[in-house]
Amino acid sequence: SLSIEAVLDTADALGTSIVRVWAGERGSAEADTAYRQAVLDDALRMVEQAAKRSITISLEYHANTLTDTLHSTLDLLETVNSPYFKTFWQPPHTPDLKTKTRSLKALLPWLTNVHVLHWHPQTKERYKLLDGASDWQHYVDIIATSEKRHVLSLEFVRNEDPDVFLED
Repeated sequence: SLSIEAVLDTADALGTSIVRVWAGERGSAEADTAYRQAVLDDALRMVEQAAKRSITISLEYHANTLTDTLHSTLDLLETVNSPYFKTFWQPPHTPDLKTKTRSLKALLPWLTNVHVLHWHPQTKERYKLLDGASDWQHYVDIIATSEKRHVLSLEFVRNEDPDVFLED
């Protein structure tokens, strides 16, 4: 595996200010205290090195990691407590819009960028982005309240089809 220095060297060479990372490979319900501490220790080491280069380490907000719940994500962000430790956001794997918007509002102070997608939260079947326009209008309205600039990137399209990408 690559060292954080190699990753940061690459980020420097590419001229980017954000490196996205996953918070382990276990969901928060499956992670014991020792596992959680190991992920936290890695995060602290990464952030220490990244801060020297003014690069932000940004968590992937994702199932099956320690960022699979709002509570667990906030715990990591608040424990590391660094301006160089942030998070991406994508709609959590739930059909409940209120839960999704609550997580986005709570994470807004730490938000770097957003993954745009519209899919079934459990089966991950991909839908036309236009079919999710109402939900995305709620998300964009929340993001627009931020004083920071955020990139929204289209993450998945149906059938990995370039024409569908253009349609979305």
